[in-house]
Amino acid sequence: MKKIFPILIIFFSCTDLLINDTEYHSIELNGNGWVQIEQGTDFNENNFTLQSWFSGSDNPISGTQTILSMLNSSGEILIGIFKDPIYTNRLYVWIDNEYVNTIEISDELHDINSFNLITVKSDISSINSSFISIEIFINKTKILSQNTNLSGEELENIDFIIGGKVNTEHTYRDSFWYGCIDEIRLWNIALPDSIIEYHHNYPSKLSLESDNETYDGFLGHLSGLWRFYTTEETYSTVPNEACYSIERIYNDNPCSVDSDATIYTFGSNVEFSEKHR
Repeated sequence: MKKIFPILIIFFSCTDLLINDTEYHSIELNGNGWVQIEQGTDFNENNFTLQSWFSGSDNPISGTQTILSMLNSSGEILIGIFKDPIYTNRLYVWIDNEYVNTIEISDELHDINSFNLITVKSDISSINSSFISIEIFINKTKILSQNTNLSGEELENIDFIIGGKVNTEHTYRDSFWYGCIDEIRLWNIALPDSIIEYHHNYPSKLSLESDNETYDGFLGHLSGLWRFYTTEETYSTVPNEACYSIERIYNDNPCSVDSDATIYTFGSNVEFSEKHR
């Protein structure tokens, strides 16, 4: 079961209330919207990890669909991951406004009930510290590891876009996603591969254990945690649950984050859905 609600028309927002016992866990995008994530003041452009649980759709689409993108004000693709319109297990990767690779993955991205974890990780390049390296994972498999000519400064104030090829200013908008988005996480650190594998194996968990070493190592670097779980209230601005989750585990580590996530649509509706990972 899924419920349709008007969420956010470009440049206008609204909040709708409903009385409903149904539990919604995700939003379903139908080529008409995206989720836009601001970096926040603690964002580290040289070391970050963005993760999202998503599913695809079998809707016949003539063009590519965007899983994730970062575009500058001129519409250049700094980072982009796109699904082929015909071969649903084939992804195109763009970095620094250049096509990098076509990657075939083991899972077909056409089942709206089957969720996958995508992870994009940035770290300082081992070849030239002025640039960054990019690693991309689907579930726990690393599908790309690339040293780039992209500097961290080029990513400053560039929003992360889930579900569309869109720039921060909305002057470029196309190649939208068909499928569900369940959860998004943003870390201001390049997570170890072992933690990414752990997140895939245990989707509801953030850390291996709640000790001080774990907090200092990575959990204290959680800048954003956006879940689409709701039973009564739907929204356009998605609540950031990072601090709530950290403070619940570490009572003596007060938290403050200001990274926001907003749902945008083109005048039509986005659907809150019961589907989840």
